[in-house]
Amino acid sequence: MGLVVMVCLLVLLLHRVDLQQLGRALLEVHPGFLAMGLVAQLIVIWIKSFRWAITIHGATGRPVCRALSASLIGSAGNILLPARLGELLRVGVIDKHNQIGRSMALTTVGLTQLFDLLSLVGYFLLVSIWATRLLTAYLWEVSLLGILIILTLGSLVALQQKAKLLHTVLRPIHRKFPDALRRYIAGYAEQFVKGLSVLGKGRLLGGLLLLTITVWGLETASTYWMLQAFHIKATLVMAAILVVVLNLSMVVPITPGNIGITQAVGVFLLETFGVTPAFALAYSIGAQGAIQLLIVSLGMMCLYREGMSLNLFRQRPREAVGVSTSAMEV
Repeated sequence: MGLVVMVCLLVLLLHRVDLQQLGRALLEVHPGFLAMGLVAQLIVIWIKSFRWAITIHGATGRPVCRALSASLIGSAGNILLPARLGELLRVGVIDKHNQIGRSMALTTVGLTQLFDLLSLVGYFLLVSIWATRLLTAYLWEVSLLGILIILTLGSLVALQQKAKLLHTVLRPIHRKFPDALRRYIAGYAEQFVKGLSVLGKGRLLGGLLLLTITVWGLETASTYWMLQAFHIKATLVMAAILVVVLNLSMVVPITPGNIGITQAVGVFLLETFGVTPAFALAYSIGAQGAIQLLIVSLGMMCLYREGMSLNLFRQRPREAVGVSTSAMEV
């Protein structure tokens, strides 16, 4: 179904543009600006992997290795596989080298992506205010957004601090499950709560939020340079709005690699800024194609280096029953 949606969207978009003008726009791309945009994307990938590594370190107290390789493999998997299944590859690689437990790894992935989502929503509101220059008209929305972000993070911190209470509440439910299933649930719940422990560390949390802000700043710079690479008179507001809306459209994947959706959203947004459909589509195809080709190439190189096979998807019984870290290492 995702492939059908992708093909239909691309056919509709190609039908509305001048194909000769589209071809010229793709062939006349400025290599210097395109290279600057790709370098910024590489730095973003590195910062995200570093942020994930320090999140895992904050939860486990152990050094973390191969976070960049795992991130590249996971990102490539998300492009090639449906429903963000690349996250399973990411978790498998990091657990292979660090033995932290896949539920712990998945929890820390979820936390970093939660930071991305919350900061992206805040960024969207700030960009809207910046674009309209009507700050006083949005004070209520800014206050509400701040309250929602604080409540979201606060509820997760409370969940981590009330772990014993959570186990007590769930105990009557656990008793109704078979012994094997109960052990699996207990093991996962313990690792999940342990992963949330980073939210109780104010200094670490501040560092994670600062890295997240840096990520979105670099994403905006990369988009700005890539717009210029396709001879579009870009502004920072245009680039920022593209970053926000395109990333929000990727939260729920509909097509493989979000192909088709990215082009439709990109053309619609750029047309509101007066960009012709042919140049808007050329940017959407060229920029996404260059970034995804880079990520998939690096991800496949890391995959080859890992010598990874499908047995990474198999769950280890000792993790599920909550065996201690020292026992895992032995």
